[in-house]
Amino acid sequence: MGRAQRTQERIALLRNLAAQGLTVRQAADRLGEKWNTIWKFASAHDIPFKAEVSRRRISRAAFEAMWRNPSMKRDDISSALGSPRKQTATEIAKALGLSKRPPGGRRPEIDVKLFKAMFEAGVSNIEIGQCIGVNRDTVRIIAARLNLPPRGKTWTPKLSLAEFRVSQIAAQMADVAAREQAAREALQKAVAA
Repeated sequence: MGRAQRTQERIALLRNLAAQGLTVRQAADRLGEKWNTIWKFASAHDIPFKAEVSRRRISRAAFEAMWRNPSMKRDDISSALGSPRKQTATEIAKALGLSKRPPGGRRPEIDVKLFKAMFEAGVSNIEIGQCIGVNRDTVRIIAARLNLPPRGKTWTPKLSLAEFRVSQIAAQMADVAAREQAAREALQKAVAA
């Protein structure tokens, strides 16, 4: 028996299991194979397995609305469906014949002035990322695009995010105090004249 014949028999077997209404995981359990092996083969040969049903039932229209919403990440959609698996949303979308989503999703708005101030003050990449809503690798990329000096492996943080915020508040308070003092002096000169 040649490879092509084995492939055709496997396709026929999987089409039969899909026609019975099994999910990829159920078919994998029945065949004693890993589910991702079955999923890849089925995807390559357009075998339409039933989408896995989560604990929460949702209408196709509601799923499509979540899938087309660029501000919802795939993980969030999977969580809304009650699945701990991150790829559940992608698998269901594929089973429903929905188009792929563009990579990335919505990018967070970054205050460049604040980013530079935190970076130059010596706040760690992890804390900067937590503050602006990205991961530490993205902080490195942003810093490189802003022509900020790279931080090597031996670099250590100089300030925590909390200490940076305290210093920012202190600087703002000093600025307000200086303006108020200037206004008082101008008022005193006006009264004296």
